Amino acid sequence: MTLDYDTFAKTYEKAAKFEPILKPVRRQVNVAAHHTALEDCRKLRLGPADPVFDLCDISPSLREKIVPQPIHNE
Repeated sequence: MTLDYDTFAKTYEKAAKFEPILKPVRRQVNVAAHHTALEDCRKLRLGPADPVFDLCDISPSLREKIVPQPIHNE
């Protein structure tokens, strides 16, 4: 990371809005494209892996065997 917070926030302000980015992607690839904001995954047991596992139909019994990793960048 080489930008300070203010520069980063201003430069990538539009990247926080997923739908305008995903619309053309969905049209181009013609398949489902899903997104989940990282902040919405913070309290999930397996963090951002949980929404991916939801899409893959990973069973709860298999998920229970996965050891959650600690948050590294609070």
